[in-house]
Amino acid sequence: MRHRRGGALALTPRNLDPDQCLILLHDKGSTVRWQPVSPTLVTHLRDHAEQRGAAASGGQLLRFTNGDPITTRRYDHLFTRLGNHLPWVATQQISIHWLRHTTLTWVERNFGYAVARAFAGHTNNNGDSATTTYTRASIHEIASALAALTGEPHPTEVSLATGPLAGISIRNQLPGQVTSIGTGGAMAAVKVSVEGAELTAAITKEAAADSHLEVGSSVMALVKSTEILRSRRLQDERGSEDFVKKV
Repeated sequence: MRHRRGGALALTPRNLDPDQCLILLHDKGSTVRWQPVSPTLVTHLRDHAEQRGAAASGGQLLRFTNGDPITTRRYDHLFTRLGNHLPWVATQQISIHWLRHTTLTWVERNFGYAVARAFAGHTNNNGDSATTTYTRASIHEIASALAALTGEPHPTEVSLATGPLAGISIRNQLPGQVTSIGTGGAMAAVKVSVEGAELTAAITKEAAADSHLEVGSSVMALVKSTEILRSRRLQDERGSEDFVKKV
């Protein structure tokens, strides 16, 4: 929901990279960028495309139940319709703009201005200050913020090793077992079952081959400690309430 309307409505199935959990957005001003998304969201987008005919046609991804592309009017009135079924949505005046603003406010407070700016897809222009011009966030920093926000490790933030490693800065080394390996153009999406969860790591196909990974292989999933700590803190802030309701 942090994306502008034009970028969302312009999505096609070809704009999804499920291996790395990225989507290609075409924003206003002819801006094109890869945006990290959660594994849950990319899975639902793929299912939506399959169920509503977008995958077969290759056209607009978001569609009505009858398979027709969703219109701007329907997109704009989505939360009006939700408010008819969920009174708290109407009471708190929840909207796509509200979700975008709330998300970016949280990202800026926890990860800084540069990450929030990149998270929102803001690009440099002639009106930017020198500080803004030279303060930029990488896609990995955006993915870290997303992982902390959603509580789901992002594939670009998960590495794999065939055994425990010493002398590295990543402190969370989780033993697990490979459950599936999916390959794309240059990348491999390796799903690993760890205690109480399943993680996905996006690595190159060459790395997967060099490590002799296969279903059933024992590996160590390496997840940044800052990502884990931020995710846990966010869960504590949420308590037992739904995140949207609490914010």
